[in-house]
Amino acid sequence: MRRSHERPLKPRAHVCGRWEHPAARVVGVDAYGLARQLPHAEHIHFGADARHECPSVFDDKNGDFRLSTIDGLPAYGPIRKSLTTKGDTSPASALAVDRFPTAPRGAIHYDRSINFNSAAVARAIKHGKGDLDPGLPAEATDPALCGVLR
Repeated sequence: MRRSHERPLKPRAHVCGRWEHPAARVVGVDAYGLARQLPHAEHIHFGADARHECPSVFDDKNGDFRLSTIDGLPAYGPIRKSLTTKGDTSPASALAVDRFPTAPRGAIHYDRSINFNSAAVARAIKHGKGDLDPGLPAEATDPALCGVLR
């Protein structure tokens, strides 16, 4: 429960990238206003059948007043890259919460070189119980921030 003197979280982020060579890109994420001391899964999504946009309240299919990762899939598509701090960055690492950045002070500063298919077009989503793993809290997997990579 939030105390009356605490401000609600207002997550915001800046995502950037630059090409190192044809298949590698340096991905940077600066996110603020996040839940403190928790891992925050970050992914790049893309799907041929996706709408290629961030999910909205209209994507809440079960009416529980929250957007889960599953609710957002039609908008942003499946995971293509997991923005882990070390090791594998494939979709297989989607729930590797031990390798995602944490936000000790409510902020994340991420910068890593990741290999991509040079033809890939991507979309970034910051996940915030998830419906993906009942053993994880919603803050670990539900979308919290979303932005379109161009």
